[in-house]
Amino acid sequence: MLAFTLAPLAPAVAVMIRSGEVQASVVVALYAYYFSMLSVPVYLLVLRRRRWLGIGQVACAGAVMGTVAGFFVFSFDARVYERLLLIAYGALAGTVFWLIAFFGAKKSKESISA
Repeated sequence: MLAFTLAPLAPAVAVMIRSGEVQASVVVALYAYYFSMLSVPVYLLVLRRRRWLGIGQVACAGAVMGTVAGFFVFSFDARVYERLLLIAYGALAGTVFWLIAFFGAKKSKESISA
């Protein structure tokens, strides 16, 4: 649950670091949370069912969601750079999700068993 909550903040933080604009990062956070709600069924119905739970597979699923976001946010008027940026933000959110959900879970299990 923590991973679904915190991972969409990663693109907003990246926008804040990249541009320094608070308003832009808030807009990105709103869109990221919206598309993260759409990615919950993707995670439950596709990734977990097929056991595609590696960091690369989860990052690719995030990139696909970034592509979907690019079509909804920019329609067909966007430049290639803007679409690639959204794909990268989706992959970043997927990677942060994996780090929190799976890598963090493995570390906590190791510390409990030790």
